[in-house]
Amino acid sequence: MTPRDLLRAHLPQTLPTLLADHTVVVLSSISTDQSWAVNAAWEVARAAARGNRRVLLVDLSLEQPLLHTAAVEAADEGVVDAFLFETSLNHVARAQDVADLYFIGTGTMAPNPRDVWSSPRWPRLAKGFAAEGALLVLFVPVPALQLLNVPADGLI
Repeated sequence: MTPRDLLRAHLPQTLPTLLADHTVVVLSSISTDQSWAVNAAWEVARAAARGNRRVLLVDLSLEQPLLHTAAVEAADEGVVDAFLFETSLNHVARAQDVADLYFIGTGTMAPNPRDVWSSPRWPRLAKGFAAEGALLVLFVPVPALQLLNVPADGLI
């Protein structure tokens, strides 16, 4: 993976092309400005969805959920419910303001977030997204990056 600087203003035009051959992209922010991080995550997801493929943005900031504040619609249940309590991903995913963009929030507070981040379900989910030609975008707090059990092919 080669690092590349990209101005936020150029995201809508360049991200669909840059992410065209990706299946799983991890978003993480070292900024202490949570509003900035939330807006940047949604900009990336919206830009990726404009590339004419299905995109699922998942909030894995399990200890302090963030992305639901900017969602058009978010379910009460989320990724924690899907991974720990076997709720269907289709049940917790919500369509957003851009065609083919879906969002899954955190849902129920995780008793142990590590169980979600390191779940053996991630590799299977990534394979399913690859088979469908879809893009899985995971918003992950920096401390959880080392625990995430998913074969990501991009980090923003």
